[in-house]
Amino acid sequence: MGELWAQVLERQGSSAAKVQAKREQWSASRGVALLVCRSAPGSSETVRREDYAACCCAAQNFMLHLWACGLGSKWSTAAVETHEDFWPLLGHPERPEGAELVGVLFYGVPERVPPGRRNRSLAEVTVDFRALEADASA
Repeated sequence: MGELWAQVLERQGSSAAKVQAKREQWSASRGVALLVCRSAPGSSETVRREDYAACCCAAQNFMLHLWACGLGSKWSTAAVETHEDFWPLLGHPERPEGAELVGVLFYGVPERVPPGRRNRSLAEVTVDFRALEADASA
């Protein structure tokens, strides 16, 4: 899969250094899990969006589980699935009907754990709609 991603980057005009770095990074990964969402044929757009959102929640829960087990992880939504050999690599001649790649989840024992940081306060990233309604009615 690392080679496929490198080829996609080359086609997109990435620098040779970036292509080589990503090829090495993806090829050196200790573990990779692919999360694919597949809605039932004929599903409405609303159902497809709900299915995708549920898969995203599952990915986050899986990553939290990995962390609890002492493993680090990274979620990528790279365009590797655009490569014509991606689905054949997974054993499918083409993309299965209704299938969508939600993420490529890399995992392994972290070499180092960066310190946690908070860039903004909670007040800067939340909105109290009750306060907005009170202001509007005043």
